[in-house]
Amino acid sequence: MQISVTTVLSDLHFGILQTMPRVKLNKEDITPEKLRTFKGFENVTDEEAQMICEFTIQYSSIIYDVYQHQTKEKNYDKRTKQF
Repeated sequence: MQISVTTVLSDLHFGILQTMPRVKLNKEDITPEKLRTFKGFENVTDEEAQMICEFTIQYSSIIYDVYQHQTKEKNYDKRTKQF
């Protein structure tokens, strides 16, 4: 059984990622037009491109949040070990 990119991204988009707050991490977000400049994404449909862009933005936000949380924990651990 083969699952399409559209199906997976659709499920993610309309699932948990849709409920997460969106954090702007860069000066500008990836757009379908920019996405199509990357090898392998030249021929994606408008709908697929939009979902891939939204997923990428949300995923990046998640990774950044995890990084921030881990950095805060490390800093807290360093401060508490000093006492």
